[in-house]
Amino acid sequence: TLPGKRQPSPTELSRVWSNAVDLLPPEWEVKWIKRYGRDVAFWAVKGNEIHCCRDPLYSGHWLTRQDIERLIMPLLEKYGFLTTAVRSGNQTGHTFVKRLGFVKQHEKDGLTHYRAERINHARL
Repeated sequence: TLPGKRQPSPTELSRVWSNAVDLLPPEWEVKWIKRYGRDVAFWAVKGNEIHCCRDPLYSGHWLTRQDIERLIMPLLEKYGFLTTAVRSGNQTGHTFVKRLGFVKQHEKDGLTHYRAERINHARL
């Protein structure tokens, strides 16, 4: 939430989540993560650039070591490194990518860009 802005309602968050994939340009590949038969997150992938979007209404454990090995490690092996970007004010996003092993490269236009040459929490 930005300063001076109200927190979105659960209905608004759910609407954004349900439309997130439709907003991606067609060159992005979507890799879903399911829990208990329900889509709870997805990775958007284009080459060695990856981004994650999690259902804001899902509160359980959503990313496993097996998910990392299945979804992220093949990309790292193919390209040798991965990139991502996080909105500068998104502290949760920064914490998430740093825990995975991404290292800050630079900031530009309100985004912090990261690079990873190895991923934490994967069986290497």
